[in-house]
Amino acid sequence: VTRSALSNVLNGKAAISPIMAIRLEKVFGGSASFWIRMQSAYDLREAEKAFRETSLQLERYDF
Repeated sequence: VTRSALSNVLNGKAAISPIMAIRLEKVFGGSASFWIRMQSAYDLREAEKAFRETSLQLERYDF
């Protein structure tokens, strides 16, 4: 893992890809799945934030 690649991840300029997750596993420990879950949690928080900011009104669809 290069310093620049790690810096990009830490500064939100790059996401943790599956291959990066494997590299992080080898360098820092934790499983690749852990790193992918961390990225997924971050992505979800960002999506929820963006969704709230749009003030989009949606109705529940019951089927």
